Amino acid sequence: MNHIYRIIFNRASGVFQVVSELVKGKVKSAKTSAKLTALCMALVSSVALAGESSSTPAPTADNTQNELTDLKAKYEAQQTKIEEQEKKLSVLEKYVGTMPYEKVKDKKGAEIKNPEDVAIGVEAKVDSSGGVAIGYKTYATRNAVAIGNSASTYLVAGYSVAIGYGSVVEKTGGIALGGYETKAKAANSISIGISSMTGERAVQAVSIGESTNALGVYSTALGTHAGAIGDVTMALGYNARAIGDRTIALGTYAKSYNYAGISIGDFALSRGEDTISIGRNSEIEDASDYSIAMGNAAYVGKKRSPASGSILYVDHHTLVANGGTGETGSNRTAGDDYIVTHPEPEKRQKGSIAIGLGAKGYGFQTIAIGGTAEASGSNSLAIGIGTESRGLYSLAVGDQVVAYKDYSSAFGHFSSARAEKSLALGANTEINEGVNGGVALGSDSFNNRDLATIGYDISEQATKLEINGNKKQMTLLGEAGKKYQELQAEIDPLKKAYEKELQNYADLAELRNTLYDLPKKEVEVKGLETRIKQLKDENQPQAQIDKATKSYETAKNELEKMQEELTALKTKTGIQATSYDEAAKVEIQTKLDETKTKADKAKLDLNKKEQEQNKLVSTWKGTAGSVSVGNEITGITRQITGVAAGTEDTDAVNVAQLKSLAVAGIQFSANDYDEGDSSDEMKAKIIKKHIGGILPIQGKSGTVYGSSNAPAANYSSDNLITFNDNGTLRIGMLKAPTFSSINLGDTTPKALTVDNGGKLNFDGNEVVTKNNFGTIFNELYEFKNGLKTSKEGDKTVVSLDKDSLKNDPSFKGDKGDTGLSAKAQWLADNPGKTETDYAAAIKGEKGDKGEAGKSAKDQWLADNPGKTETDYAAAIKGEKGDKGEAGKSAKDQWLAD
Repeated sequence: MNHIYRIIFNRASGVFQVVSELVKGKVKSAKTSAKLTALCMALVSSVALAGESSSTPAPTADNTQNELTDLKAKYEAQQTKIEEQEKKLSVLEKYVGTMPYEKVKDKKGAEIKNPEDVAIGVEAKVDSSGGVAIGYKTYATRNAVAIGNSASTYLVAGYSVAIGYGSVVEKTGGIALGGYETKAKAANSISIGISSMTGERAVQAVSIGESTNALGVYSTALGTHAGAIGDVTMALGYNARAIGDRTIALGTYAKSYNYAGISIGDFALSRGEDTISIGRNSEIEDASDYSIAMGNAAYVGKKRSPASGSILYVDHHTLVANGGTGETGSNRTAGDDYIVTHPEPEKRQKGSIAIGLGAKGYGFQTIAIGGTAEASGSNSLAIGIGTESRGLYSLAVGDQVVAYKDYSSAFGHFSSARAEKSLALGANTEINEGVNGGVALGSDSFNNRDLATIGYDISEQATKLEINGNKKQMTLLGEAGKKYQELQAEIDPLKKAYEKELQNYADLAELRNTLYDLPKKEVEVKGLETRIKQLKDENQPQAQIDKATKSYETAKNELEKMQEELTALKTKTGIQATSYDEAAKVEIQTKLDETKTKADKAKLDLNKKEQEQNKLVSTWKGTAGSVSVGNEITGITRQITGVAAGTEDTDAVNVAQLKSLAVAGIQFSANDYDEGDSSDEMKAKIIKKHIGGILPIQGKSGTVYGSSNAPAANYSSDNLITFNDNGTLRIGMLKAPTFSSINLGDTTPKALTVDNGGKLNFDGNEVVTKNNFGTIFNELYEFKNGLKTSKEGDKTVVSLDKDSLKNDPSFKGDKGDTGLSAKAQWLADNPGKTETDYAAAIKGEKGDKGEAGKSAKDQWLADNPGKTETDYAAAIKGEKGDKGEAGKSAKDQWLAD
């Protein structure tokens, strides 16, 4: 090929120089010149390109031959390298100032002004000391290097480097290295790459990559078409743009527009001031200063079109068409927990985040933020030092907080939620295990009251407190209690059926995981086994062999356990797959879908019965866990303030309602009250008392039971009872009361008593009765002198003793005077009256005419309203009497009398 340079010996300067091939020079011989030309071609590539310019004294004739011999040997040894350089030079010909002869035959040669300068190439020029210019029309200033067609360093750009076609350095200390139009326009700036550029203001800026631009002070642009526009900015990645001052854009098409904004990730975008957008397609819109968006397609800004369906796990399915995330609010649907609880083997740790010293995200889509924070339940979140979220969908926030169970949440230092669906809110709050759905609010609150607790009914109509020894228990009463137990009997088998299907699903998922993990464990065991053999073959220290052996034994035990579990799972599931191939995937997934359908139906049946049971007892029994605002064990209690008046039976009651209830009070009525009479006079007879007021119910005024005036021995309630008479409380006395004594009289009362012998006494004297009359009579009376007594049945008959009187002369008295007639006696008693008066007197005056009399029947019916003639007939007839004694003849009766 045709080169534009040749090597000649400059006798004036005593050195070899590269000149146009048209120039002739003096050499020792043609043979020597040819050899030197070839050798210097190799030396120029290492010496001239390094920019070294040194004066070498002319060699002597004696030494020349020896040097040529050595050079010949070196030349032959490096012939292959020279040929390779020839090939490279042919490729880089246009960039080092080479052109066909006809284009340069009338051009000027290279130009230097100082012996230490180096200028190689047509019109190459060094304008100041220490410069190196290599290539067509290159230009170098003081201590600067310009290499390549038209590469140049400006007059004020000392200590700079411009390498490549058209590369330009305009200020001191700049570096421009590139194949085409690379420019470093600011002091101490670096521009590397075709068409790369640092701007005029870009002091100490760095621009690396094709068509990159670093235009701001201390800016850095790295990557094709990257641009660091603002001051102190950094843009790294294809088409990355750091536009605002102090911004960072890292990633393909990442852009950061405003002051101190940071965008990291492909297509990450931050528009606000002091914003941070991290993640592919993450975006922060305008008017969002100081915002942070972190994660794939994370977004801060105005609402966008909603995404359809439910967000089950983070994937491309959660993105809308434009690559951003959608506003999900009203379009959120119930998720499929099966996907979250049992993800595919390849996704078991997918989408998890762990930030902090020792932070760990063990499960599917977990987030652990903070030193030693751990999130192990699928879709769980743990934020804080030493915080743990162990349950599915659990949430733990705060220092040393633990959310133990599924769907549990704990917030606050050292708080813990140990039951499913429980919430502990506040420092040191705790919810005991088994209190599912329980809530503990406020620092140091504690909740240990489970769903079995039944509320207290003061009326004991719905619930009742039963005490069995030291055990106290509230029980449901009546039909509600009976129905509750019947429903529980139906719920128990439904619950077992649902749990069985869940376990079947878990077994299938575990089978899938084991088939996936088993080959990896086998490879691990095989590798450890090989490693032990290698260590032994290499005679490595026994400590290393022992360590490897221990790892091998651990892995082997794990493998054997997995194999045992696989055998058991095959038996449980009925699937005999031996590897996780496509056939096994289809078979397992089909059975998973079938089991899911069964589980969903079992859950639906269970929920229906549970809802029926809950509605039955929800007024008296909590169905979703209790709420604690204190700790009854340690005596911590709280007032609940700002409570509005409740409406439904299950609403909270405030103090105002209790006061209103007290004012409404309770009303009492006596016998004189008529409920059907709504007059004010009748209403006034009602006794009204506030709850907490006093209703006086008294006996004798001023007398207190048990006092000296009314000793307890003198009083008794044996003859009185109270009873419910169709809603009326009545006080009744026994129809046959029992009294120890009765006092009769006001001023000087007399006592009516019964002594131990059964005798009735009044004021100390025995009272005559039918039973004791004979005894008393006999004690009081003696019958003689013609009188006698006899018994006739239960009667004592007093009669004359005729037999004794017959011969008793004292029985007959003297003969009396003749008696007067009635008329004579009347006339004697009424002097001046006549016999006519006597006749009139005994006859009487005529009285007034009386009312017409009624028959006996009519009179009886009038006296007995509501009775009938049949009743009258029965009344006058009377009941049949007992059979009488046999009658006596007149003689016998007379003799008896």
